[in-house]
Amino acid sequence: MRIRVLFAKTGDARYISHLDLCRTFERAFRRGRIPVAYSQGFNPKPRFSVASALMLGAESLAEVMDVHLERPVDPGEFARTLQSVLVPEIRIERARVLEQRARDCAQAVVAARYVIKFPSCNAAPVMVERFLHAPSVMIEKTSKGGTRTLEARNVVMEARALSPDEVTVLIDLSGPSLKPSEVASAMLGLLPEDALAACPGEPAFHICRTALLARERGALVPLFWATT
Repeated sequence: MRIRVLFAKTGDARYISHLDLCRTFERAFRRGRIPVAYSQGFNPKPRFSVASALMLGAESLAEVMDVHLERPVDPGEFARTLQSVLVPEIRIERARVLEQRARDCAQAVVAARYVIKFPSCNAAPVMVERFLHAPSVMIEKTSKGGTRTLEARNVVMEARALSPDEVTVLIDLSGPSLKPSEVASAMLGLLPEDALAACPGEPAFHICRTALLARERGALVPLFWATT
């Protein structure tokens, strides 16, 4: 049996890394005596997966996890038990039994939606307009393999202003990796000098993931409810 879980990660929990989050769930399964299935081999591990690693410092209202169980468990009971052994900042929203044909959440996720808030800068409409109409928005990424340049416009599927200081972006997760913080920095970099000068202090931003999406029949659907 597999259960798909929708959970939020807010407050101080946004500083828990992806690896530590997985360790947190491993401990929670043990404390809650949840009958999670284990892998075979010399070093058995609980069989679960979190759909997409969330960047450190970002909050989320829409994280998704799949858990393999040894025996059937009522999804409501599963959610209540798991929440009872987690901190309030990791909030289990709901759980459901996953169809047998459904792919693992980490394989099915193709896009993520974020809300980026610029608390000291009321120029969101200008940022979005400049981003959408720029001939090119190149972002330089440095990793162990070296430095490469990525065209942000090929990865950001949608961008629009929600308010004077909030932007929502839809980022493609199926190809080259691009962090929402990199998109936010690129948008700030496109502001004209007079607009940037109107932002008091060092421009900052707050990021919250609001949706993880899968693709079914050509359309994007919430990953939690995806059936294939």
